[in-house]
Amino acid sequence: QLEAPSLGIQLSPLMRQRCYEAMRNSQVGIHQMSRLHATVSDALTRLGIGHTNELCLPVLGYHVDIVLHDRDVVIEVNGPAHYDENLQLYPPTQMKMRHMWLMGWRTLVVPHWEWYAAGTHEGEEAYIRTLLARLADGDAIDAP
Repeated sequence: QLEAPSLGIQLSPLMRQRCYEAMRNSQVGIHQMSRLHATVSDALTRLGIGHTNELCLPVLGYHVDIVLHDRDVVIEVNGPAHYDENLQLYPPTQMKMRHMWLMGWRTLVVPHWEWYAAGTHEGEEAYIRTLLARLADGDAIDAP
């Protein structure tokens, strides 16, 4: 955290904007869609679900895998690098999800082992339908 208002340390609006732009620009070009991510995107396309890949979220500056069109929903496709040996998300990934939730983004996670277990195009599409069904109530995603 760059600011501590209780200590009188606060960035000017211009400096805050420059920090945000630097963070956002540092995200550009360093992320490449993985094969795992591409297969999830392909399944969404087959199902006719509009989405955008590799997007930098406004205000937060986080780079996300997939954003569903016309919804405040992010799909994070998490490969092995996001998990420890007990298949628990590493703290930076947990923090990112928590920040997105606090800003009103609902986040759906596709763990690599679940996706690979789907096996076929039909299995992948069924997985996506089940994942999206969690959104049906509008508040199905709990705070991380």
